[in-house]
Amino acid sequence: MSASVHVPDPPTGCHADQVPTPARRRTDHPDRNRRPARNPVAAAPGHVASDTAELLRLQRAAGNAVVSSLFAAPASSAALTIQRYKSYEHVEAGAVESFIGPEETAYAVKRDETPASIARAHSIAAAALLERNKAKVKVWAGAGGREIEGFEAGETIAIPTGKLAMVPPSRTAKVSEAQSKVTIHGVTMLYGEAMAMADYYGSYDYFKKADAAQIQALLDLVRKESLTNAIKEEEWEKASGGRYMLLNRKNIGHFAPPDTALVSGPATATGVNHKTEWEKYHKQALELAQKGDRDEALAVNAFGDHFLTDAFASGHLFNKEDLMAKVTDTLKDEKVAKKFALDVATTVWADSGSAALISKYETVETHLFTHPSINSAKRFAAVLEGIKDNADTKDVLPNAIAAAVHDQLNTDGVPVTNARGDAWTVKGDGSLESTGLFVMREAVAQSQVNVINTIGAKTMDLPALYKTVWQFTPSPTSKGQVQIQAVIKNLTEPSNQTTINAVAGITKENLKLVMAKTVELKKLRLSK
Repeated sequence: MSASVHVPDPPTGCHADQVPTPARRRTDHPDRNRRPARNPVAAAPGHVASDTAELLRLQRAAGNAVVSSLFAAPASSAALTIQRYKSYEHVEAGAVESFIGPEETAYAVKRDETPASIARAHSIAAAALLERNKAKVKVWAGAGGREIEGFEAGETIAIPTGKLAMVPPSRTAKVSEAQSKVTIHGVTMLYGEAMAMADYYGSYDYFKKADAAQIQALLDLVRKESLTNAIKEEEWEKASGGRYMLLNRKNIGHFAPPDTALVSGPATATGVNHKTEWEKYHKQALELAQKGDRDEALAVNAFGDHFLTDAFASGHLFNKEDLMAKVTDTLKDEKVAKKFALDVATTVWADSGSAALISKYETVETHLFTHPSINSAKRFAAVLEGIKDNADTKDVLPNAIAAAVHDQLNTDGVPVTNARGDAWTVKGDGSLESTGLFVMREAVAQSQVNVINTIGAKTMDLPALYKTVWQFTPSPTSKGQVQIQAVIKNLTEPSNQTTINAVAGITKENLKLVMAKTVELKKLRLSK
């Protein structure tokens, strides 16, 4: 599998191998722009009566078996999704052509120094030095009428280093949308489009080894979303070969490092987060660059920069693994879990369309020569209750609550600052703001610069290189921390109606897809 990249060295404008970010319409589509539920939804009247024995059997058979496929069966299944950056936001973040330029150092000319002596001292060509500083060149008359070019003593001139630097444009200037291109398995895409692919592939290796037709199908959807913003979750699931929903469930690597000020995590935490994931891929890219493999280095870096840009979404400012552990601990109480399942099921059932859809299904397994139908909120609750008793599905409800926290923070926005002193209110995932986009582009540009400048280098300082990029990423201010703490406290309480509505809303949003998956996996079937 080959990967090739076209990046200018150094860039001075829009090059032939660079293309602008596609224009798009910001017409948000409900399938990709979920909003947190705030108002209670009335329960539907007239539940179908079921005896306790049948409900318990349904919970064991349909709950533990059906739910495994309904929400999160391992290997190939649907799962409750969590809102993410829309593809066009990653594509926009890759437009950093106008943020990269030649690296220069300032130098004060000493008495009796000539362009030639200055050039020798800095290992550059005298002609290049004169060209860069032509506005400051003076001409003196020399012996025999010969003209001598040089600089006034004390004049400050720019010394080109031969490397690149992150040189951002003015924040008030119109920014070029041009960006470099990456080719994976014969499929050429923008750098930002390659960044978006980390939502559809669990690792760069899977991405690189994927079938070209599948990569193209996903790329077509990314480009379609960039223009119309109207892609359904079912389309992503189909194009990814049934992998997209499962990746959404297993996406702890897209969220922030642990922060006990926000939520305390378990001692057994994996330590995986968007910072560790980005550092992993940036290190791989830098090592490839040292070996001289420019194209592969930048392709790997593009994939890894997805995790860098995830850090710029307010809904990703908490550690998802820690939050899920907190919810899991709460749901260990049988009474709490049972009531939460019934509340969510009742709220879902209150929607006539959802109730009608669920009622069309029955279990494949038989009980007393019948196939129990999922024809009431109570029976649907029995299915939901089976989640926490199944090793493959016990994290589904915590995932859904994490999604509710994520969505609320993205919608409200959180005040943040970074190590460089930038301060703004960050949003994200469908509501990217201009300041966040600008600073995000600065980070992506510096990430690219690190890789290009390391090509052929004998040594590198990894911590220092990481720092040059991560200094752009946002952290919540003290006010932002209080806000995140409040949202987490509110939405991790299962009895909270806002939490119930949010989880029910996520369930309804994915209902058609997950019900179809249960049929595919022979756990449910359409009622005969």
